[in-house]
Amino acid sequence: MSLTYDQLITLGTDIRSRATEMGWNFVNMFEEIAAWYNAMPGTPFVVWRTAISPDESFNAIAKSGGAMDCNNLTGANRECLFKFISYTLNPSVLNTRTAMGDFCGSSTLLKNALLEVSKRNANRIESLLSTGTGTTASPATMGFQGSIVQADVEAAILATA
Repeated sequence: MSLTYDQLITLGTDIRSRATEMGWNFVNMFEEIAAWYNAMPGTPFVVWRTAISPDESFNAIAKSGGAMDCNNLTGANRECLFKFISYTLNPSVLNTRTAMGDFCGSSTLLKNALLEVSKRNANRIESLLSTGTGTTASPATMGFQGSIVQADVEAAILATA
């Protein structure tokens, strides 16, 4: 995924604000700077995943002990839940998370199992370009997913020169 111009500006501004503290002089350091942003931060920053597979959803329910809770769902909710998790889901979309909750009925065990598998820790660049608090209780939504390369760092520095 390529960085947008606005994301390059955000990255460039962040790089420049950290330059002294990190000892970055920008001379042949683009790879080192990219590696720093691709690493995990010291304090976890939690984000909503953009895809969970049917296997991940099923395993989350099974490992949580929630499989027995499926018996307590109404027939319609159970059928909808199983159909729903048979697809790759994007829990970063609020409506997807709402549907998870709706189909789980009053089973907090099932809801929590699906919500837990829907989160992950972000690397520094994903954290920087996310929106939200980034806590386990309130994960952020990613504006960029993945890692950057030295060309991204160079472009960000040039964009903020």
